[in-house]
Parts: sequence; C-alpha cells; structure tokens
Amino acid sequence: MSFEDKDLQSIQEARILVERAKVAQETLKEYEQSYLDKLVSDLIASFSNVSSQVIESVVASTGYGNPKDEKELYGLFMENFEKEYSHKKYVGVLERDEHHHPVQVGIPLGIIGAQLPATNLVLNMIVTTLICLKTGNTLIIIPDKRAVAETRQLAQQINELIIKDQGPTDIISCMKNVSSLGVEELCDHQSLALLLDIGSTEFIDNIAKGKTPYIFGGVGSSPVFIERTARIKQACQAIVYSRGFNNGLLPGAEQYVVVENSISDEVKQTLIVEGAYFMTAQEERMLLNLIYPFSGELSTTCIGKSACYLAAKAGFQVPESTRILVSEQPYINEENPYAEDLPMPILTYYLEPDWVRGCEKCIALLEYKKNGHTLVIHSENDEVITEFILKKPVGRVIVNGYGGLNSLGIDSNLPTSMILGGLTTAKGFSAENITPKQLTYVRHVAHQKHQSLVTTEKKSDPSLDGLEALNVFADLLKEITN
Repeated sequence: MSFEDKDLQSIQEARILVERAKVAQETLKEYEQSYLDKLVSDLIASFSNVSSQVIESVVASTGYGNPKDEKELYGLFMENFEKEYSHKKYVGVLERDEHHHPVQVGIPLGIIGAQLPATNLVLNMIVTTLICLKTGNTLIIIPDKRAVAETRQLAQQINELIIKDQGPTDIISCMKNVSSLGVEELCDHQSLALLLDIGSTEFIDNIAKGKTPYIFGGVGSSPVFIERTARIKQACQAIVYSRGFNNGLLPGAEQYVVVENSISDEVKQTLIVEGAYFMTAQEERMLLNLIYPFSGELSTTCIGKSACYLAAKAGFQVPESTRILVSEQPYINEENPYAEDLPMPILTYYLEPDWVRGCEKCIALLEYKKNGHTLVIHSENDEVITEFILKKPVGRVIVNGYGGLNSLGIDSNLPTSMILGGLTTAKGFSAENITPKQLTYVRHVAHQKHQSLVTTEKKSDPSLDGLEALNVFADLLKEITN
C-alpha cells in the first residue's frame, strides 16, 4: 500500500483527535445529568440566536437545499427535541429499588465518530452534538468532501459556544485532512466507541469494514402506496409537500408513488393541482442528461435544487408553481436511473391493478439495492394497512401522513431524530430512530433479596466423637491421680 502526504496527514490527525477527545471525555463523564442538561439547554438557546444566519450562509456556500425550508425544519425539530428529551435522564442513577438502592445506572459510550452529509448540514451537526452532550460523550466529525470548510467552521462555532457556557474543550472536533486511510484509522481506533453515518455513503465501505460498530442513518428512497379507499386530496398534498420540502432532502421523504388503477386519474389530477409536473418522455431524457452527465454518476450540482431550476437547466419549461417533477414508469428496471436514490424533488409514478400487486411493487422497490428504510401508505382499510405493516422490510411505516416530517418524529409518535437507522438497507445494526438512548449503555445492579441459603455452621464429624471422649477421660484420670 502506497501512502501519499495527505493520507499520512489524515492518519496522524485521526490519532490526535482521538487523544484529545479522550481527555475531554474523562472530564465530561464526571458531570452529572443536571449539568449536562444545562450545557444542552444553553447551547440550544445560544445557537438559536444565530441559526437563521448560519443556515443561510451554509446553504449559499454548499448550494444544497432551500434556506426557508431549512429554517422551518430547524424550528420544528428543536421544539420537538426540547419537549421530548429535556427532562429525560440517560447517565448516572436511572432507577432505584424500594430500599433506595441503585439498580440501573446509565453509562456514556465514550468517543462517538460521525460522518455528516453536506445536506441538512446545520441541523445534522447541532443535533448530533446535542445527543452526545446530553449523554456525556465526545464527538469527532468526518465531514463530507463537498463541505469540509463549512463543517469545520460550524464545529468550531459550536465548540466555542460550549466553552463559553463553562463546558470542557474538545467536546466536538472535526477532521481537516480527510482521506479513506484517515477514516480507516479513526474507525479502527480502540478508543472509538461508536460511529454514526448520517446519510453519507462517501466512506461507507471504510466504516463498514472497520472494527468499530456503526449505525447507518440513511436518507432512503421511500415508496408511498395510495390505496383506493384513501383520502386522495390529503394524500396528494402530503406527498407533494414532503417530497418538495427542502428540495427533496428530507430523510424518509417519498420517492416512489404506487397507485391503484381505479383511482389513478383522480390522483394524477390532484397531484398536478398540488404542484406536481408529469414529464413527457423527451423531457425525462433531457432531465437525465442533466443529472447524469458522466456515465451514470449523479451530478452533485443538481442535488437539493428546486424542480423549476432542474427543468430550466435541462431545457424545458414548467409552471412556476411546480414543486416536484414526476416520471411515469411501467415497471422497475435496474437500468432505469429514476429507480436510484435521488436527493432532489423527483418522484417516480407506478400503476398497479389492486392493492396486492401494489404491496408486491412496494416490496420490490424497498429491496431494490436495499435503499429504502421507510414506507408510507394512504388508506382507510385497516386490513390493507395491517398487511403493509406486517410484510414490508422497513424500519418505520407512516400511515396517512408525511413521509419526511413524520419519520423524523415531527407530528408523529416516532422518536424525534435526524438519524433514521437503516438496518433494513443492510447497513449498520439498528433500524430505529437514533436518540440519546443509543449513545449510552445501562449497567444493571443486583442486590440480594433473601438471607443466604448457604450456612457457615460447623457440622460434627462422627469420626471425631470417640477421640473427644478419650480426651475427656484422660483429663478426669489425671485429676484423680493428682
């Protein structure tokens, strides 16, 4: 294996960051939950004052997403986060028995590594920091190559706010020299407790073959099925809003829509009214030439761009009200680029004769390249809904809701999280929404309930009875003689 200067620099940097994080974690693990909660609440408050400006700056720099939608998402998410986690305890004594003895103790994992995507960068960064801080863990960031400068600047800004609030230094650090060998060094370091890969596949192979356990929180490419009993207007509004939000960058947002034939015309017309544009065959080819300019490789300049922008760049016109572009497809084809994970407001439309075939199509879409971890169904038929819940290889099912927001725990009963576990995509080891709970382990303490059954009373040995009798007789004879 040949090493270049940048590889050596990356390897050395990984080692240095881990050593610094170890020192910070030794301090952090001594803090009680109440003090960790204060650091979390102070960081939320202080960062909220600058979040709008930071989001605008980062989106303008990376070119990914819509600042208006990202600000809205930030506000919704942080409101949910505080409500759900502010009073929960994860470290220290978690539970006591009737005698006030500790029986469960929460322990921080230690040093957490996280690979962040260039998309939704501000919210991903602040949320990952908060769940580490809440649980007494330190954090090392692996930035996406498309946003190294922005990620490092954001990490520095957050770290300064933590220090200002009397927190220890180096709670959060970020790699500057990023290479595959440097990432491997980090992943194989014995002091690293866990890796979070938040929807970035840039170094997924290096992470997967490393010694450290990892959780993959993918974006996914989620199917949505509209069954004949569905409230069609509500379903179409949800799909267009969710897929169009932040220009198609929400984790769990719908990418494939499967519709029963009997309601197809009404669904299409309703989608159009809500802001969908069904492309012609020629327009589809023009769009593919734009988003795949080099032998099947997705153009990064198209990621997170609006539907109107994509259409104009491709060379065709759409109404100004267009929020998503729709491609009608007869069947799943491995050569069809629209079946790939597309981080942009593009939807693929399939027709099926009944819900059974629709169920099969959804399974096929989920299993295709294992790139789906969330499913949405719109139906008023409990039997159909139950069948979908039981049979689909997904981590979460959204019923009559918004795939994007509901999967994050916003306006749903799912845990609030930006990290949607992707075990069903054959990556990582969890299919759950990742919360502070996954960054600790619970030490269980046992206290003996009853008196010991083991007795220490000395049992008599029959073989000694005769000897003891002789000793007594000898003592008595000696006394008579005297």
